[in-house]
Amino acid sequence: MSVVELYDKYNMPYRSYARTCLYCDLELIPCTRATITSSQHYNNSICTYLNTIISSGPKHITDKEYLTITEWIGLFKQGIHEVRLVNVYKLFIKDIIQFEMHHYNTNQHSYQLSLLFLKAAIHPDIWKQLQLIHISFFPNMNCSNCQSSICLHCGYDSHQSLTCEDNMKHLVMNTNLNTFVGVAGLLGLIDQSLTDHTNIQTEIGVPDMNNIQQRIRPTRQITPT
Repeated sequence: MSVVELYDKYNMPYRSYARTCLYCDLELIPCTRATITSSQHYNNSICTYLNTIISSGPKHITDKEYLTITEWIGLFKQGIHEVRLVNVYKLFIKDIIQFEMHHYNTNQHSYQLSLLFLKAAIHPDIWKQLQLIHISFFPNMNCSNCQSSICLHCGYDSHQSLTCEDNMKHLVMNTNLNTFVGVAGLLGLIDQSLTDHTNIQTEIGVPDMNNIQQRIRPTRQITPT
């Protein structure tokens, strides 16, 4: 990377949020700033995308969610002023996710529309806010190199049903258990014929090293003379 590229990367008003892949150290960047400095350009792109997703399926004129999308199309055609983008974004994405849940059973359209929405933010402060809200809606990202799914909040493997805090507690608990089992195995405290962790034998207080060594040392058969 040249000196100019390094300067541009670290001296932007706000850099793109990034995480490093846990497995291959590739930088994961969920959002990138727009190269076209025209909000209306992206408003028009959003209108085109919305028209595509409602026209590709059966039209239900009386369907409430369908009517909601058509209302959004009308709003984007008029143009949304940049100062209103942060307030509008959450409502918009929630409506798209709801529509997708019932008509597509996926979140790919809402994800792509969110990225388009972010490009309409030209001002750095607004871009910063929208970028973090986008990550709150779409916290997971696949590494383009190893295809691992990484949580953009904590940097560990994606954990759909757990919060980052609960997932961290789970990881620590498993690490402690594996460490204990490993040490216990070295000391001969686990019956090798059993695999259930409930069969771990523990000693209370200071370990009797003579007793432990006797258990580790193979029993010598004495032949009577």
